[in-house]
Amino acid sequence: MTDLFLCLFNRAVAAGWLVLAVLVLRLLLKKAPKWTRLLLWGLVAVRLVCPFTLESIWSLIPSAQTIAPEALLAPVPTIHSGLPVLNTAVNPILEQSAAATPEYSANPFQIWIAIAAVIWAVGVGILLLYAVCSYIRLRKRMSTAIRIEGNLYRSERTGFPFVLGLIHPKIYLPVNLDEDSMAHVIAHERAHICRRDHWWKPLGFLLLTVYWFQPLLWGAYVLLCRDIELACDEKVIRDMDREQRADYSQALLQCSVRRSAMAACPLAFGEVGVMERVKNVLNYRKPAFWVIVAAVAACLIAAVCFLTDPVTANVKHPWVREYTGTVDTAQFESISPEFAIGAAENGQAVFKNPEKAFAAFTALYADTLEQLRQAFDLPQLTAQEYEPYKIYGWQLTGGTETEQEQAAFVSKFLDIYENSFIDSAPSETPSTKQSLTLEDVIALSEKGGTLTWADFEDFAYTDVGSGMYVRQYVIDETFSLMIGGPSLEEPPWYINLVAGDDEEDTMDIREWNVRSFIQSNQPPRQASNLCTYTREYAMDPNVTFYDDGTYIFCFSSLSSTLGYGTYSLSGDRLTLLDNAGGAFEFTVEGETLTCYWVASRMDWSESAALWLADLPEHMVFTRTDGDADAWETVLSLARQRRAAELVQAIAASPAEMSSVEAYLAAHPAEYEELVSIGADTMRYAFSRFLLGGETGFEGHILAEACQDILVDWGMYRTGVLYVTGQGWFDEFRENTLRLAEQYSEEVLQEQYPASWLLLEQMDGG
Repeated sequence: MTDLFLCLFNRAVAAGWLVLAVLVLRLLLKKAPKWTRLLLWGLVAVRLVCPFTLESIWSLIPSAQTIAPEALLAPVPTIHSGLPVLNTAVNPILEQSAAATPEYSANPFQIWIAIAAVIWAVGVGILLLYAVCSYIRLRKRMSTAIRIEGNLYRSERTGFPFVLGLIHPKIYLPVNLDEDSMAHVIAHERAHICRRDHWWKPLGFLLLTVYWFQPLLWGAYVLLCRDIELACDEKVIRDMDREQRADYSQALLQCSVRRSAMAACPLAFGEVGVMERVKNVLNYRKPAFWVIVAAVAACLIAAVCFLTDPVTANVKHPWVREYTGTVDTAQFESISPEFAIGAAENGQAVFKNPEKAFAAFTALYADTLEQLRQAFDLPQLTAQEYEPYKIYGWQLTGGTETEQEQAAFVSKFLDIYENSFIDSAPSETPSTKQSLTLEDVIALSEKGGTLTWADFEDFAYTDVGSGMYVRQYVIDETFSLMIGGPSLEEPPWYINLVAGDDEEDTMDIREWNVRSFIQSNQPPRQASNLCTYTREYAMDPNVTFYDDGTYIFCFSSLSSTLGYGTYSLSGDRLTLLDNAGGAFEFTVEGETLTCYWVASRMDWSESAALWLADLPEHMVFTRTDGDADAWETVLSLARQRRAAELVQAIAASPAEMSSVEAYLAAHPAEYEELVSIGADTMRYAFSRFLLGGETGFEGHILAEACQDILVDWGMYRTGVLYVTGQGWFDEFRENTLRLAEQYSEEVLQEQYPASWLLLEQMDGG
């Protein structure tokens, strides 16, 4: 019975908004036919009776569920009226007086609702008993009535005319009714029967009996009875002249009745609103056609706006199996059993019952949510409006360490809560879209940092995200492209070209040389004229040289593949030609292959670093010829490239989490290496920040790494409260410029090495 009462309560609240709208429309449509008012009251009845409702973006109902069923089980019950002011006023009271406590064996709020359900049932019984007794009593009084003709009866035991009965309604007239008024009275009562008013009024009273706890419906029932009479009057008098309408008004005055109780069944001729009805009869004018059209249109608009519920932001994602991924499900369930996690069709973590999980979450973390709301000036959290809390939860820097951990958990929880819902059915790639090719990737990469999600909309993809938008574009057996980010309205965090099944072998096409990456990861070309060279001075017994007549390609089965490029073979020396103005030279001494860098000019390019970083680990690197500074430049470029690869690897997973801490925790080795690179990690970070626009996830990782490098150098983290990595850098650059005005270059280089690096880079740029 509690569930039934709660369902009826929510319907009554929603119908209350429609009653208020009808009251306003009655005033606006004074000149409209009175039967249009009955259409409006019919909408109220539909709202109360219909077991289901549709959703509409035009709905003006603030909330379809003021008290959700889950609130009965929540440790701290809350209401969701759709009015933030009301929620803010009521929910703190519920938190203080209805929150579950250990000394109670049941939730106090659940007990309150159960008691209210019993009171409701008693009230329904009383009103039904009143209606039945009134009907039986009236039928008994009319048992001595004398039939005149048809369904017309006269009785000395009634002082007013009325209609009684549902299936075979009868018209009862008092014996003292004069002949002049009788014709008007009979016409009126027959109009009631013709309009089926003897059904609609009892139905209205029955709905009032069920929803007696809604005060607006009592007023609605009174106005319904009045509008029934007004509409019936208009039906009778619409073809009368002025003199006939005056006689009709006289009949109303003669048969007026004072009612001291609520009438459930009879339709008495002079029962309600006699003075208003007389005025309406005497001043009656046939409404203009446009007035009728406007009234009907108003009814249709009211139906659309108040018979539909507001569109929920999401549809529950079906949970299909147990979760076996990386989310710590035991941690969630240890906080609350309502946080039980399962897996959707695509394997992503979802709450098995997101509604109960959200109710428990808002109760357990009410203080943390309020702290976040005040710290970042966020709107009130609701089941549909939670995105700001998901974003800012892990960014809380104030408060104790425990408060920061709780705020970070807010982001984790809302990530999975968001997974538990989908905006629509899982999308399938339209067959009309074309596949992405390597040529397309090369062409798109030329746009650099201006690339957006829209640039890839014409190509077929698969949604593989969990907590974020992640799309996979399969190119061929070797390459695929991954695009990821928190929102389709924001720039992607990464647009990575992936080689093979190794997700760590990636590069962001906006930042690196796509052609070099493709060339270094493509399978060996099959030469048309293969010739195998086996030499005693080879780096190992398994080295093979493929000669296609123009180029020679070198591969080793005992080490990582050298890749292929342009080689020249002369005697005992193998030379790899390079575009940087120099060349790598390889010589063999026993089992050792030594690489020499031969510089021909000081114009170092990125490709030099690419080749250097790709050489197998078993090679011994020595520097003989060439400028020492040039050699260090190449090594620095190689380390910066490694820093870029580490940042991309950290940002690539886990997709179901959104906090930087979660990504760093998932890649401790990569992040430790990124920090250990030190100055070259800072150089790489500064080169990106100086270009501007680093508001994405990788920028945030770089900002964290820079601050940890400062700590390794014996300095302090900057302490700047920042939302994006670019924001941190902009503040750091301003501080660096202030230091440059205060101290000499020697002091800066010794005491502020990070600022010195930045100034060097700014001067060089």
